[in-house]
Amino acid sequence: YFLPDFKDKFVDLRSNLVDLNDALIKKCIVGTEQDFLMLMQKAKEYLFATIDNNGLITMLLSLFQDCVFGYYVLTPFIKDPIVSDIKVYSWDHITVKVNGDRYLTNIKFFDEDDYNRWYDRLLRINRLDRSIDGALNNFTDRKSIDSFYMRVDIQKEEVTSSGQNMLHIRKTPTVKYTWQYLVDNKMLDDNCIEYLRDRVVNGYGFLISGRGGSGKSTLLKNM
Repeated sequence: YFLPDFKDKFVDLRSNLVDLNDALIKKCIVGTEQDFLMLMQKAKEYLFATIDNNGLITMLLSLFQDCVFGYYVLTPFIKDPIVSDIKVYSWDHITVKVNGDRYLTNIKFFDEDDYNRWYDRLLRINRLDRSIDGALNNFTDRKSIDSFYMRVDIQKEEVTSSGQNMLHIRKTPTVKYTWQYLVDNKMLDDNCIEYLRDRVVNGYGFLISGRGGSGKSTLLKNM
């Protein structure tokens, strides 16, 4: 993504296969596996005809697939196990939450048009209402990555104060963490675990509170 000329080569690929073939892209993103394979083959043929660098072609194809069918420039955050939340405020303003703390990232879409086109494809893939009636919407993604399922909240430009399409992704592990994992990560210690077990066995109720990303759901799952 940050390699010299990478952006120019990717924009060239995207322009020739995505921007100029809107009907084809719409068909592929809601179509069959054969439609997907056909588009990826077109991308591969175009790159081999214009670039003489197999390593660069592999990286471009990976980003192209994520651009059309996945989470595009957000993919590294999707895969990173320490990132719990991803929020996109605009094409060049993306934050992530790690261990309860929010950070501004240096990742951005290529431009506003690039972001809005991808945003529209995401809505199409998940068959969401793209009219004003669906300006506030959400979906759950349980297929994109094995280790997490994701709740994705959509806020379209018609209802945001900034006039920008916004997106919030909340990641939840598919497998609950062990008590030892929680101890190793300093969420609680052995005395806390024994106390909680005693309270559960004796029928006490609990109120679990805390800020977003602090581990409320993680603790509840273990209990």
